[in-house]
Amino acid sequence: MTATPNKIINLKSDFCNKYGQSSSQETFILKAKRQVIELPPIQPIFEEYRQFSCQFPNCQHEQITEFPFCENAPIKYGNSVEALISYYSVYQYVPFGRLKSLFFQVFPLPLSEGTVGNILERSALKGQGF
Repeated sequence: MTATPNKIINLKSDFCNKYGQSSSQETFILKAKRQVIELPPIQPIFEEYRQFSCQFPNCQHEQITEFPFCENAPIKYGNSVEALISYYSVYQYVPFGRLKSLFFQVFPLPLSEGTVGNILERSALKGQGF
């Protein structure tokens, strides 16, 4: 048990079970407590990078800011997603189909089996040389 729960739900009766009297004016005494441990919902964080450009009037040069990563795809799975897929696949031996199901059910993140395979190939390339 923790001394500092995140949420406290006080259980107090509104009336006397025996005689039906209201308990609104009565003093309540804490008799016991129990705790339930829950995991918070896991939600993916979508980071959007927006590329801007400007054109210089004197030279007519259009300056476009580069994206901070080398991918050209409109969407990319980040390091935490790739690491978790690699962990479950390589260390826990979870098959592609079950990984797809796991990420959809636990993280509300739809992945195809092809995406899982591509992520594992990239992770394998990153791990070469160690």
